[in-house]
Amino acid sequence: MSCRSFFWFKAGSQSALKSRIAELETAQTSSTTDVDRLRARVDGVEREKRDLVGVISRLKQENESRDGMDDVLCSNSSPNLTLEEIQTLRSNLKEARQDYQSLESQLRELRSAETSTKVM
Repeated sequence: MSCRSFFWFKAGSQSALKSRIAELETAQTSSTTDVDRLRARVDGVEREKRDLVGVISRLKQENESRDGMDDVLCSNSSPNLTLEEIQTLRSNLKEARQDYQSLESQLRELRSAETSTKVM
């Protein structure tokens, strides 16, 4: 191999190496973006899981206390209330809570709109 062809080979391999390094850097940047996106999704799923576990725990507690309340309400303190009446009362209470939450949301929206109007 002549000296001239050695330098050409060396320059060609440097160019190929630089090209390969650029490809790897691009792949690494892409991978980093994908990893960040997946981490965000995992965080969201974990947050949702915690929320759902909390809801399930709360529902279990409500169910346990409800079972105990059925016995108390139907036997001792209110012998005139039937199980159907108790369920109706629960349904009415649930509906009232939903109405309350709806009104609370509307109030927050109105306050927010009022605040943004004052700022302008």
